[in-house]
Amino acid sequence: MRPHILDRYVLREFTIYFLLCLLFFVGVFSIVDIFEKMDRFLDAHAGLADVLGYFLLGIPSVLVLVLPMTLLLSALLVLTQFEKWTELTAMNVAGRSFLRIACPMLGVAVLACLLSFGFEEYFVPRANAARRDFMNYRVAHIRVTSPTQKENLIYLGSNGRVYLIRVYLIPEQRMVDPAIQFFEGGRLKRRIDAREARWDGRRWVLSQAVLRFFAGDTERASRYERLPMPELEERPADFAAEDRSAGELTLSELSSYIHRLAESGRPTERYEVDYHIKISYPLINLIALLLSVGIAAQLRRGSAALAFGLSALTSFAFYGLVATARALGQAGVVVPWLAAWLGHAVFGGVAAWLNWKSPR
Repeated sequence: MRPHILDRYVLREFTIYFLLCLLFFVGVFSIVDIFEKMDRFLDAHAGLADVLGYFLLGIPSVLVLVLPMTLLLSALLVLTQFEKWTELTAMNVAGRSFLRIACPMLGVAVLACLLSFGFEEYFVPRANAARRDFMNYRVAHIRVTSPTQKENLIYLGSNGRVYLIRVYLIPEQRMVDPAIQFFEGGRLKRRIDAREARWDGRRWVLSQAVLRFFAGDTERASRYERLPMPELEERPADFAAEDRSAGELTLSELSSYIHRLAESGRPTERYEVDYHIKISYPLINLIALLLSVGIAAQLRRGSAALAFGLSALTSFAFYGLVATARALGQAGVVVPWLAAWLGHAVFGGVAAWLNWKSPR
């Protein structure tokens, strides 16, 4: 059998198992998620269309989550079947190692890495935000109205600015009792307390403002009836925007938020861990495929039930390690990048060792 024909055969068989496993995992995770929200659906007397809409909006995040375990299980299943029908032995006799046999599957894993990153960056944040709104407004029937004001608003601006606003009146583009802090290197250098701040179309203008300068233990204050502040880069739309979680932010948005946190002297570990996880997570698809090849090479003889059990055990171990490392990173016990890459290092090392031990 010519090499390209054999590769096509391996790819075809693997694709069938991959699609079946993907459908299975997406269905299971989505059903579990829906059942967790079932009390909200029942309380809101939601119809089948509402449940289906909520399910569809959750598919992008579920896809990113289950791709690694799908690759792991489907590769184990197809290699187990090859061994069962002695096809794997014939391929080995023909001079093909496990890794060479798995080359078409590795190509799929690389594609899964790219798709996972693309989904995480472009589709998942939007889908998560849409899903939240769908649950609140379509299912729970929360009245959709444009907010006219925000109370006790804290907003992180650029260049180390932190806004503490008692009331922000959105239609009027006016702050009531704002306090604006200016940080440099994590230390408070200036603070402005004002009766109000209005947007005049080009800049913020503060009324009855007190400007304080801090240098060591000394403080200097100046009072102004009217104080234009063209240096404030934040616009009215920035204060009117709805707050979003890390799962609803793209990499660039999350990086910008981390930068603003650091400039204001606030801890950034929690968001830095999420940032590095967004970058590192797609690579686990390739590690999962290599791990399944290494496991199959060591087992040689196995069954579909054993393959399923091993993939489930491995998946739980990986996600457990990722969750633990994430918690440690957010608590500041380990540095954020290590928290994000620890699971990859451990399971990547195991995959490399298993493949190195596999018969050539």
